[in-house]
Amino acid sequence: MIHGLYLLLLLILASPVWAFPTTPVRDVFTGTDGTDLTVYDGTNWGKNALVIEHEIQGNAATDTVDGTSAFNYWKTQFTNNQEVYLTVSTKPPDGNYADVGVFVDPADATFVNFDGYVVRLAPVAGTDGVQISRVDNGASTQLGATISQEFTAGDKLGLERRSNDISAFQFTAGSWTSLGTRTDATYTGAKYLGFGSKSTTTRMDDFGGGDTVECGAGSNYFLLNDAVSRIALNDQPGCLLLNGAVARVSTLTLMGVGQ
Repeated sequence: MIHGLYLLLLLILASPVWAFPTTPVRDVFTGTDGTDLTVYDGTNWGKNALVIEHEIQGNAATDTVDGTSAFNYWKTQFTNNQEVYLTVSTKPPDGNYADVGVFVDPADATFVNFDGYVVRLAPVAGTDGVQISRVDNGASTQLGATISQEFTAGDKLGLERRSNDISAFQFTAGSWTSLGTRTDATYTGAKYLGFGSKSTTTRMDDFGGGDTVECGAGSNYFLLNDAVSRIALNDQPGCLLLNGAVARVSTLTLMGVGQ
C-alpha cells in the first residue's frame, strides 16, 4: 500500500545515462588583481616551472603574457575516474584557446611525465572548435576530428575521463551537453586536474572537478519502482534505480504530499 504521493523531479545532465558534473566547484578566484594563483592559494594551486601561470583579474583567472600559454593544476590527486570543468567568462580571441585537463604529473619540469588528456576550446572565425587531445611529455596529439561547436561568454567547458573514454562537455542555455567522446588507453589511474589558456583577455572562473560519482557501493541511491523505498538528501548527486535500470544523476529534488 502506498502511504504517500511523491513527485521526483530529476535533472539528468549530458545524456540519458550519465550526468555531468557530479563534483563541486573548487575555486571561484576571489582575490586581488595581479596575484599569481600559487601566491593567491599555494596550498591548492601548483604550476610547472617551465610554463607561466595564471593570475587573478576581476575575480577570474587569466593568462599573463599574450601569445604565451599559461597553466595551473589543482594539487589534489584524484584516483578514480575524473572530471574537470570551468566557466569561460570571456572567450579567448580567435586563434587562442582555453582548456581543461587531467594529468599524471603536471609539476614535472622535465615534461617526461607531463602526460594526460585535455579538452580545448579553440575559437575561430565562424563556428568555434572543440578538440579532445592526449598529452605526451607536454606535447598534444589530437584524438579524432575537431568538434564544431559555438561557445558564448559564460558557457562552461568540461572533460570527463571514464576508463578509456575521454568526453567533452559544454554548459550553455542552462544545461550540460556531451559534445563527443574519444577512446584512448595510454594513461590510466590517478590524475591531477588542471587548466590552461592563451590570451590575456580570456577570463575563466568556477573551476571544479574531482573523482566522478559512481553507481556502486557508497553512492546515494534513489529507488523509484512502484513506490519510493529509499531517498537521500535533496540536491545531492547519486544514482537512480528505475525498475532495475541504473542511471547517475546530478540533482534530485523531492516534493511530497500525503501521509
